[in-house]
Amino acid sequence: MALIWLVAVSLALLGLTPVVFRKWWARNLSSSVSFADTAVKEGDITQLSEIVENRKALPLPTLTVKFNMDRSILFIDKTNTSRTDQQYRSDCLVVMPFQRLLRRHQVKCTARGFFTIDSMDVSCMDLLYRHLYSREYPVESRLYVYPERSHIPGLPYIFRKFYGEYITRQQKLEDPFAFRGIRDYTPTDPMNRVNWKSTARNDELKVNQFFSTSSADVTIFLNLESQGLNMAEDVLEEAIRLARTFLEYFLKDGISVRLLSNGRDLIGGEEVRMDSGSGSSHLENCLKAMARIDLKKSVRRIQNVMQEYKLLHPEADQPMSVLISGTQEGDMLLEYAKFTGNGGLGFVLLPIHESQRRYQEEIASSSVRKSLPANIKVYDLVLEHRTDFH
Repeated sequence: MALIWLVAVSLALLGLTPVVFRKWWARNLSSSVSFADTAVKEGDITQLSEIVENRKALPLPTLTVKFNMDRSILFIDKTNTSRTDQQYRSDCLVVMPFQRLLRRHQVKCTARGFFTIDSMDVSCMDLLYRHLYSREYPVESRLYVYPERSHIPGLPYIFRKFYGEYITRQQKLEDPFAFRGIRDYTPTDPMNRVNWKSTARNDELKVNQFFSTSSADVTIFLNLESQGLNMAEDVLEEAIRLARTFLEYFLKDGISVRLLSNGRDLIGGEEVRMDSGSGSSHLENCLKAMARIDLKKSVRRIQNVMQEYKLLHPEADQPMSVLISGTQEGDMLLEYAKFTGNGGLGFVLLPIHESQRRYQEEIASSSVRKSLPANIKVYDLVLEHRTDFH
């Protein structure tokens, strides 16, 4: 008789188990995934944390957690990972009652961008392994991957040339009666600016600074127009890296910078336009804007951006600017010369492949390049061979 009762109770429990599990398996269960950093740069390694917490008495012996993210963010440990159009992670866990599991994964950020993880799929078999239940958990994990600095040789030399021209022009525009302060001497400073009392006091050369009679900011034009199907994406990415590099150069030397591009934002689709600013916060805002540029979106011609800026700022009759472009059509260079004018200062930086060098030399001898005024200098920058992050 006791055996009959035992069998009856066992059958009843077996019958109730799926009902109880179906109702309670997701109760007080939470799952999340997050990046350790909010922003890194290309090539950096950061940490991804995966947390599952079961705050109830019911065990979950076969819990599977899945999520996906951009394929350019690589797991160092590729276990339970697959890559197609995206990167998929699937972890099988045993979660006991009132247990919190934390898993940390090292990931490498191989490309510039703004990346999100918006949801996790959690599934679980019942205690009898007969039924599968699943649920989606919303998450808000965000990561900015800034463009890294360009490693093309000769960039510091190009910047020093621009900076020398910049200082010379600013000295012509400075008001000698509006004293601003004292700073360290640089080789480009004339000796009549040396403050001899401060020099004797500090035992090193110091020079006077004066307020400028006009604006002293620099504009970076970033052209991300593709030249048909022949434009390699790595050339456009290098153009973005060059923009980051020169942005930092200028800000480090106390020069206010604005960034104007025909590249479009990944989120809203607007063109990237950062007003003139300085300091670390301005640099961070510009880096975020460059990280969100989507090269798959169609863009306008950079000539239109120049023309619109000129219309909005007619007082800038002697602009100082840098044009960074993956293409170099003659009409773009002519429009840039028109924008710069006779009294402005312009540098053109053109990233190219080594295979394009001979073609560029032919272009350099063309009538368009020859017709550019002396206050515009053009540099063909050959891309270095980059180690594939993947």
